[in-house]
Amino acid sequence: MVKTLRNILVPAVLATALAACSSQLALEPALEQQNSVAVSVPASDQSLVRVMTLNAAHSRGTGFHQILQDGDTARENLATIAAVIKREAPHVLALQELDGPSFWSGGFDHAEFLSEQSGLPSYLRAENQRMAGLRYGTALMSRYNLADGEGFSFPARGVWPAKGFVVSRMESGAAAYPAVTVVSVHLDPLRPTMRHKQLRMLAEYLGANSEPTIVMGDFNCEWEEETCLQWFTDAMQLQAHSPDAPDLGTFRFGGKRLDWVLASPHFGFGDYRVLDDDLSDHRGVVAELHWLPHAVGPKIVADGEESRQAGQVLSR
Repeated sequence: MVKTLRNILVPAVLATALAACSSQLALEPALEQQNSVAVSVPASDQSLVRVMTLNAAHSRGTGFHQILQDGDTARENLATIAAVIKREAPHVLALQELDGPSFWSGGFDHAEFLSEQSGLPSYLRAENQRMAGLRYGTALMSRYNLADGEGFSFPARGVWPAKGFVVSRMESGAAAYPAVTVVSVHLDPLRPTMRHKQLRMLAEYLGANSEPTIVMGDFNCEWEEETCLQWFTDAMQLQAHSPDAPDLGTFRFGGKRLDWVLASPHFGFGDYRVLDDDLSDHRGVVAELHWLPHAVGPKIVADGEESRQAGQVLSR
């Protein structure tokens, strides 16, 4: 009886909160480029999905700012990223701060270059920021075909650069789950209240999605910020790997864990690593997600802590 009431009340409370948010802010379409390619993947690779996320920082590498380097340096830094991608061999890669043709990073399409160099032929790129010769945002790349791609920007206010996300149905070819919803997201770096609003908008867009789902990116917050990741994972029935682990920091300056891989209960987490490679001011994250025969309830993985219910979080 309690479980039945919870299953009725929690979605209702969530829907009310999201409706209140959506009446004030609206997503802005931002998809700029998409390359959908059908790729044949060996059956031996269909028992898991290997994922990777990285804030590429406009391909400045470990430099102070991309405006202080030329296009050749941007290409060299992208080639270094591509070499790491080849080594890690992800099935799908989420990128943030990836540039389209921009004056401060060589004036070429970084997504196209990286796709060619890394061997991930299917990709889509959103221009969450487009002004005065600057075009950059979020992207997805994959060995599988990325279908029905969409990109959106969160509303920007004042001088704050816009952030956003891209989403696609990745055609995995797995017998049990032939399609996976994959998302690359980048949230506001400074304002917790704005991060929460942005995640509410993403949750509203994704809705009650019953497909296997993987959300990756630079969330610009740690697990302790309860109105951000904890709310989102509870609301969307996603799971995080060892959120309280002390050795999974991704921001090179200070060691905060800002970059995350979140997955629906269709998956179990296997290998989960933060890379040592100095590719930008963020470190890449690689995870292996194993298909589960039956989706189980959402949980926090590997630390024994059970998830809060979404209604408890929303009532705060």
